[in-house]
Amino acid sequence: MTHLPEPVSVLVAALGQLPTIGPRSAERLALYIVQSEAGQAKQLAEAILTARETIALCKTCGALTDTQPCALCDDDRRDAGWLADRASEHGPRTRGASVAFPNSARRRRR
Repeated sequence: MTHLPEPVSVLVAALGQLPTIGPRSAERLALYIVQSEAGQAKQLAEAILTARETIALCKTCGALTDTQPCALCDDDRRDAGWLADRASEHGPRTRGASVAFPNSARRRRR
């Protein structure tokens, strides 16, 4: 591996902690970021921070949201007696199969 300046090595290590990012991908991403326009790198950093600070899980259904409850749970047309649960190995509300069941059944399963 090439000798990289310390700040780049730190960035490679941080990117390498992300899921599905191996050492080579982390290094490629880090080199791309440090060689990109300063505005582009700053925009990426701000987007990451903003998303991390403003996104949470809906207290009703567990979806990623920036409001409580999420837009789906807050919709007056929604039948509050049913929840849709997306089954996925990647955590809450990622792409996966959906299963619907009554709220009461959901509460018993927890």
